[in-house]
Amino acid sequence: MVDFLTSSVPCRSQVSKTVISQDVHSNTFNCKFSYSVEIVPVCKDCVVCLPKQVAHQLGGIGQICVVQRVSHTIHLIDPFSGQSKLE
Repeated sequence: MVDFLTSSVPCRSQVSKTVISQDVHSNTFNCKFSYSVEIVPVCKDCVVCLPKQVAHQLGGIGQICVVQRVSHTIHLIDPFSGQSKLE
């Protein structure tokens, strides 16, 4: 499920592993895995405000942008100049 989410939407994920029990005689471990996924909280037609440094890195796009499409990347469009960029 985590692999599907990371390939479909922009997100961050973390995996943690905790040893619940162990048997030293047979060298077996019982582990618990926990997954945490943080999905970007934007959707199509959202208005976003970019920091100056990010706007400059995207080729001088304006700081106020509209989200055009969200796939595995975020597609932004500057409403004033019509310039579109991927983030």
